[in-house]
This record gives sequence, C-alpha cells and structure tokens, in this order.
Amino acid sequence: MGAMRLTLDLPEALSAGIAALAASEGRSPEAVALAVPSWRIADFEEARAELAQAEADIAAGLIMPHDEVMEEMRGWAAALRARKPG
Repeated sequence: MGAMRLTLDLPEALSAGIAALAASEGRSPEAVALAVPSWRIADFEEARAELAQAEADIAAGLIMPHDEVMEEMRGWAAALRARKPG
C-alpha cells in the first residue's frame, strides 16, 4: 500500500496539544501528528499480543479467577490472625 494523504480539521484543543508537544520536542507539528498514529498502532499491537497471551494462559488453566484468589487470601489472613497471640 502506498502513502495516504489526509486533510483533517482538528479540534482546537487537539491542535494546541500537538503544537505544544512539537515545540517541547523541537519537531514540527506535522512530524508529531504523523508519529502519534504510529505510537497508537504499536500500543494496539502490544495490547493484542498481551490479550492473546492471556487467552492462552486461560486455556492452559494457568489463571485463577479473582473470586477464588480473594477467597484464598481471606482464608490465609484468618489463619494468620488465629495464630497471633492476642
């Protein structure tokens, strides 16, 4: 796929944010506006990989439901309190 040309009318707050980020990094607003989607795509791909790993862990039985963890923790805490001289 080749390059894509987009023309966007950005909300004032977003435009100001891009300008501020560009100024703080010594870059042009256009360079910042071009980089941001790349960062978000990378974040999305990372999240997708983490989700796939979590699903594999669930399928392998490596994940314990939160309710079960909390039940075990309450039992553990109760046992500690029972042992504590009082």
